[in-house]
Amino acid sequence: MKYFKIFLATMALAGLAACGGGGGSPGSVSGQTTTPSTTVTTTTVAATAADFTLAFDKTSIQNNGLDKVVLTVIALNASRNVIPGLAVEVSVDSGAIFAAKSAVTDASGAFVGDITNPSDKTDRVINVIAKVGGV
Repeated sequence: MKYFKIFLATMALAGLAACGGGGGSPGSVSGQTTTPSTTVTTTTVAATAADFTLAFDKTSIQNNGLDKVVLTVIALNASRNVIPGLAVEVSVDSGAIFAAKSAVTDASGAFVGDITNPSDKTDRVINVIAKVGGV
């Protein structure tokens, strides 16, 4: 929604600049030439996540050191639109290892990585904690 408001404000300013005023001849000053100009200012707003989802490709992992669970994190803004380029932090416990495939969310707002269980052969719960853009 924030981006939409910025877009509307920019378009309104561009429309006003293109309007050119009330018409008629602006007159002329002898020996002086003027060149019309328009200045466009853009504002970049840092995207922040309002929410995110976690999706696992399966609910358990074998204790053989070879199996993995693929974790996908999707970053969402307040309007539930995906957000690309946000930093994601994932931590796992109980001796598991998380290996991210990138440092930030991709163009579809996704961040993907693998959870593996390299050495601990005991049955246990592995907790996953994720932070997306500070959320």
